[in-house]
Amino acid sequence: MTTIRSYHSFIAAMLLLLPGSLFSQSSLNALNFDGNSDLVSAAVPALFNDLSTSDFTLEAWVRPSATGFSRILFIQASENSFTSLCTGSPNNIFFYAIENGVTYSVGTYTYLPLNTWTHVAARWITATNELKVFFNGVPQAGFSGGGSTTGTANNLSIGSQPGGGQYFTGSIDEVRVWNTARTNCEILINYRHTLSGTEQDLITYYDFNRGTAGANNAGITNLPDLAGGNDGSLASFALNGANSNWVASGAVINGTGDADAFMTAVDETSCTSYFWPQTGETYSASGAYSDTLTTAQGCDSVVTLNLTIDNNVNTLTTLSGGTITAVAVADAYQWINCATNTIILGATGSSFTPVFNGSYGVVVTDNGCSDTSSCTVISAVGLEEEQTAGLGLLPNPATGLFSLHFEGEAVSLTIADIHGKTVYTKSSLVSGEQTDLSAFENGVYLVAVRTKDGIVVKRLVKN
Repeated sequence: MTTIRSYHSFIAAMLLLLPGSLFSQSSLNALNFDGNSDLVSAAVPALFNDLSTSDFTLEAWVRPSATGFSRILFIQASENSFTSLCTGSPNNIFFYAIENGVTYSVGTYTYLPLNTWTHVAARWITATNELKVFFNGVPQAGFSGGGSTTGTANNLSIGSQPGGGQYFTGSIDEVRVWNTARTNCEILINYRHTLSGTEQDLITYYDFNRGTAGANNAGITNLPDLAGGNDGSLASFALNGANSNWVASGAVINGTGDADAFMTAVDETSCTSYFWPQTGETYSASGAYSDTLTTAQGCDSVVTLNLTIDNNVNTLTTLSGGTITAVAVADAYQWINCATNTIILGATGSSFTPVFNGSYGVVVTDNGCSDTSSCTVISAVGLEEEQTAGLGLLPNPATGLFSLHFEGEAVSLTIADIHGKTVYTKSSLVSGEQTDLSAFENGVYLVAVRTKDGIVVKRLVKN
């Protein structure tokens, strides 16, 4: 069952905008750049030969550890056709697209935090010469970024200008190049997903999962391109230790594949049914139930309830010699009078021997779930008139205190009202012991004393 809502969900929107550090981390390795000479270079994808005919989107997870102007990603086909994603001072983002020698640029008002992983996306729409920057999937306001210098080589460069210079200090992970202008929603719902490299419109994808984090990685100087085979080559990296090397990534990846919607899942287990506040509905069968909401950015956000209905409480009972026994070995038992649908005081063991004729069942609780057995009819206890020998009640009628007189050794006392509802129990007593009925309502009660020889029952009137 799917419920579709057209209104904005505040909760879903907040989930989308939560800082990355709150989510699970599973993105393996990244590359740390020393800010002095480290860079990765590769060939220029063909679409950057002429930006007047090509939309594109750049993405990268970055963790700057110093301030100042530097290059995160620079793709230069020529001095008249290139793009660059840079850090400013102190660490805002500049995005440049040079189309046929004309410079278009934007700088963000917001700065990237130091020593923190942030996802940065940059989009170019050639029809309108529009540039847009996103942090963690959220569009950023910006201003004109001015002009940009060029590199000394024509290639794709990570961590510097092509050919060197303006080196980045910090770590970089998950670099992606798309030959389309990704929509706000596509950026938002996919920035925390690692990719396979086969996604439509993805032309370059470096996942940086190489080497052993912080170890001696001498010789591991190739950065595979999982999308287009345009592998990068590492230059000047120490490839040993915590810097200028393959390092553990903190880029926040909690999904795989190019998602169709931002999705979260809730796992719940219930005994018989479950009320889901998300949809306001109650579900009584196991299954997956989803709710689709629309966020502030206009993106679908799907919340899924994975529900398991699990009530395997064994409620079978057996009857032997007037004793009813629950078959299950469970956490708790409560015996009930089925005729009055009331609990029997003190009857909380796995077995129960009624002192009055009637219909009885047991509520079995195990692993947080409870269920009620079928009712068992007891008719062999006998009538009061046949069991009065050996039991005396003084006074009778009574207004408050009365005493019990009996022969033999008593085991327990049970008092029930005329409808069979248990109102008083005592586990042991002696002949002549007084019981106080002052708090009881006036009426007729059944008093049962269990001895080793059997059960003795007598009527008592309370005035």
